[in-house]
Amino acid sequence: MTTPPPASSRVYGPVSDQDVPSLVRLIHHAFASTPDVEEKWIRPTGLDNFRGVREQARGPLSSCLLRINMGQFFGGRSVPMLGIAGVAVSPESRGQGTARWMMGESMREAREDGFALSGLYASTQGLYRQVGFEQAGHRCTTKLLPHRIDVRMREPLVRPLTAYDDHAMAACYGQFAQSFAGMLDRCPYIWRRVREFRDKKYHGFGIEGTGGAIDGYVFLMQNRTADGIEIEVSDIAFTTARDGRRLLGFLADFSTTTKEITINGAPLHPILSLMTSHHHEIVKSEVWMLRITDLTKALTERGYPRHLAATIQLNIHDPIIRENDGSWTLHVEHGRAEVKKEAAVRPTITCEVGALASLYSGFYTATQGALLGWVEGERNALEAADAIFGGFGAPWMTDFF
Repeated sequence: MTTPPPASSRVYGPVSDQDVPSLVRLIHHAFASTPDVEEKWIRPTGLDNFRGVREQARGPLSSCLLRINMGQFFGGRSVPMLGIAGVAVSPESRGQGTARWMMGESMREAREDGFALSGLYASTQGLYRQVGFEQAGHRCTTKLLPHRIDVRMREPLVRPLTAYDDHAMAACYGQFAQSFAGMLDRCPYIWRRVREFRDKKYHGFGIEGTGGAIDGYVFLMQNRTADGIEIEVSDIAFTTARDGRRLLGFLADFSTTTKEITINGAPLHPILSLMTSHHHEIVKSEVWMLRITDLTKALTERGYPRHLAATIQLNIHDPIIRENDGSWTLHVEHGRAEVKKEAAVRPTITCEVGALASLYSGFYTATQGALLGWVEGERNALEAADAIFGGFGAPWMTDFF
C-alpha cells in the first residue's frame, strides 16, 4: 500500500503549456469526455485561468480547477465573484484530501485577488461544504410546448442579431439580470457559452429599440430528433413586459415545426409569468453553491432594501479564511451597508460562513436557517437578518459554468 505524500509537500499554483496533457487527462477521467474535446475547451479558455496541485514541487498535476472572473447581482448591484469549474482529481490521488486542500488554497487566493464571493455547481456538495460553500440558488430547465404558448404578439419587429449588436445586447441583459438575485454579471467566457457550447451553436434574435438599443433578445438552437424539431434556448432577456410578450410570440411562431422548447433559469422563469396559462414542466433542477471569500466586501458591495434601517451583530466562523472569522457589526440604511469588525451588544446571530452565504443570497432566511440548525440567534436578531437579506426574490441564474 502506497502512503500518500503529506499535505505540506503539496504545491498549488498556475499551470503552463507543458501541463496541457495532464489537464486533459485529469478532466477526461473526471467527466468521461474525450481528450480532443477537452483540449479544444482548455486552450481557448486560457491557461492563465487554470490552477493545479502537484503532490511534489516538480511532480505532475494531481488535480486542477478553472477560475472564471465575473460578478453576481445581489440587491441590484454587481458583486465580484470567482466562478469555479472543471474541478478534477486524478484517479490515483482520490481519497487523499487533495480536492479539499486545493479548494482551500483557491479560496484564499480568491480573497487576495479581490473577489468577494465564489460560486460553483457541485457534483458532490459534501466536499464544497467542507470549505465554506453552501446552497444558494436555483437553475431549472423548463420545457414548454410552442403550440400552447397563448401569447401571439408579432410587433415590434424581431431581427437576427449580429456582432454589431453585442454592446446593446449586453446592456439589455444587464438591465434584466440586475432585477433578480443571483444572476451573473457575465464575463467573455460566459457570453461565449451563450452563443456556442461545444458542438452547439445558438442563433440570436432581438427586438430593436430606439437609438440602436436592444429591448429584448433570445438565443436558440434547433435540433432535429426522430420525433420532430426541438428548440433549446441558451439565453433570453427583456426590458419591458411588452418585449417579453413579443419574444413569447416569436417562439410561438415555431409551433408548426417544433415539438418543444427548453429554457433555463428560475423555477418559474419570468417570461413564463407573461403567459395567460402555464403549460410547462420543470424537467431538471439544479442548485448552485456560494462562498463568501471577503466578508467586508461581500456585505458592502451588494444592495439592500432602500426603506430599511437596521443593525445586527454577525458572529461568523470561518476556519479557512481567517480574516472572515469573528464578530462583525452590520448596519444597513438607504440601500447600503457599513461593516465593522467589533464585539458589541446588539441583536446577534451566529453561524458558519457557509450558512451566511445561503442567507446572503436569499436562498434561506435566517429564521429558516435556524430551523435547519444552521443559525443561532434570538427572534429579533433573526427577523432583522430576514429583512436585511430579503426583498429580492428567490435567487437563480440562467447560466451553467
